Amino acid sequence: MRLLKFGSKEEIAREAAADVAQLLRSILGKRIGARIIVDTDVSQLFSLAGLARLKAIDWSRVSVFLLGEYVGLPALHPASLGRYFQKHFSGRMRVSPGEVHRIHAGADPQTECRRLGAIVAELPIELGFVGIGDNGRLALNNPPADLETDEPYLVVELGEAYRHHLVEEALFETFEEVPARAISMSIRQIMRSAEIVCCIPGVQKAEAVRSMIEEPVTPDVPASILQQHSAATIYLSNNSASLLS
Repeated sequence: MRLLKFGSKEEIAREAAADVAQLLRSILGKRIGARIIVDTDVSQLFSLAGLARLKAIDWSRVSVFLLGEYVGLPALHPASLGRYFQKHFSGRMRVSPGEVHRIHAGADPQTECRRLGAIVAELPIELGFVGIGDNGRLALNNPPADLETDEPYLVVELGEAYRHHLVEEALFETFEEVPARAISMSIRQIMRSAEIVCCIPGVQKAEAVRSMIEEPVTPDVPASILQQHSAATIYLSNNSASLLS
């Protein structure tokens, strides 16, 4: 795991996008296409925008997998992660990605996990573009997360603390509206990415950053698993890195 520190979230977005561009150009120079994971968490707004502005990439040759979606949520709901992806990433691009493997929130969750799992297992994932949550979550794998399952996608329970957090973020008006479950790419599937780019801006992530980097790997801080990835680069801002020793 490699750590890089920058002054602001804008710098993180610019530098991470430049590094992703170099990686994708290298891959597309050797292969027909590339497959990547994209995190659609609200904290990734600037980083997603930086990726979307890349003009030297033939995005029509890039397939994208989304990391998660809330079970039963209408596709046009403001909190839909698929909608967020469309609004802040693919909808801003001059050339759309070749394939976007969306998670169908209205489908039977277990059936949807099997469908997506079969697709993602067909070929390697070259890049995981991810963030972490304030509680150290990775994708929608909130603590304590399952670090061992080999299933590519799984149905996860959303605890009360995380559901209240979504209300505080104004993604839902009331706690009762927040789905109790979600479909998430599993920790092990994320770790199968050949390279991982993890962008973490914001002082509210400082404690999670300290725990994921300086404490042992634990299900209570799911993102700590990135310590075990040989090609993970963590892009930190000065404030998100403020509690590091």
